[in-house]
Amino acid sequence: MTRNRLNRLLTLLLCALLLAAFFIWKKENDKPLNISEAEIVFCQTEDDANCAILLMDEYCIMIDTGEKKDADHIISVLEDRGVKKINCMFLTHPDKDHIGAASSIMEAFTVDDVVVPFFDGEKKKYDELLTYMNQKQIKKTTVSVKTERYFGDLSFEINPPKELSYEKSNDYSLAIVVNHGKNHMLFPGDAQKERLKELRELDFSKVNLMVLPHHGRGEGSSVKLLKDVEPDLVIVTAKEPGIELSEALDKMDISWLSSLDGDICLISRGKGYEIK
Repeated sequence: MTRNRLNRLLTLLLCALLLAAFFIWKKENDKPLNISEAEIVFCQTEDDANCAILLMDEYCIMIDTGEKKDADHIISVLEDRGVKKINCMFLTHPDKDHIGAASSIMEAFTVDDVVVPFFDGEKKKYDELLTYMNQKQIKKTTVSVKTERYFGDLSFEINPPKELSYEKSNDYSLAIVVNHGKNHMLFPGDAQKERLKELRELDFSKVNLMVLPHHGRGEGSSVKLLKDVEPDLVIVTAKEPGIELSEALDKMDISWLSSLDGDICLISRGKGYEIK
């Protein structure tokens, strides 16, 4: 057998092996995941504020609660879905646009655990909430090291701030990654310059849905994080993203939805998102 003929045969064999490997990968990748369906609701708020509800089987988890004036609407969203108990309520940081409706929700539903970051400052509304929780004997868990929580097929990776003290209360924000099959969702709270610098040191390469930090107000550091993550879909908790972020989203061809336009209801079956 000549060298040229041998090389052609080896090339054909390699191509056949690569083609077979591709079809095997595609078959495995196209298989439906054997996990429970999850619903993610980004609740409409009257002003720039954050509230997300994640539902799967018997589990209900909240990430932030919007402002006090948003309470009635958020409670109706929960009641419409038959929620009786909130397994965990994550409060990313102590500002009123993230914790304002918490006490009203706690009055309406049993809340098993409230997860918060360490915060050494003074915030009147936050102090009032902590006093209320203490009176009602509602469990509070302060996270100061990276932690994971599991609720059925949903897992929550909680990344706390590195420092114990920051100039801005927004920089105390927990950054939470929610995993559901091959879907990975990033909730960075209201992280600003200092906290965003910390977040850029973490690996969010698998994230395919991202809530824009600080409601989507266009800071250079937020744009840098967006470019690091490169999500498929972005949630804005303001009417629209700031100019810098808007330009970056257009340039990167990333779709975005605003929760000020109405509740955003997504269904996750572990691969991609369906708008309900």
